[in-house]
Amino acid sequence: MPTRRKCPPEETDRLLAIVAENLQRLMDERYPNEPNKRLRLSTDSGVGRTNLNQYLLGRQHPRLDTLMQLAWALDEPVWQLLVPREKLTRVFDTSNVAKVAAMEAPPEDLKRRRSR
Repeated sequence: MPTRRKCPPEETDRLLAIVAENLQRLMDERYPNEPNKRLRLSTDSGVGRTNLNQYLLGRQHPRLDTLMQLAWALDEPVWQLLVPREKLTRVFDTSNVAKVAAMEAPPEDLKRRRSR
């Protein structure tokens, strides 16, 4: 049986820091005058406050579906959570914005969960 390769710890820590920084930045942009931004994002996304706090501190790995829920609640594409800030300043090609926006729509089961 082949051995499973693991991501080096320094890469994992770097990715957790990137997600935490971007999550905080997007949360501040989405809720500029909200006194309790974490509670608001937790409510809007359906992600528990404890887990959200762990993601913001860079202590816990969010799963892809959790990242999708958070991005959807922040009204941002998922890649905004994963790209380092210094790379966000580059100019992106906007010719495929409609295609990307269509791909970022939340799945139907997520829409149903939020409407309850």
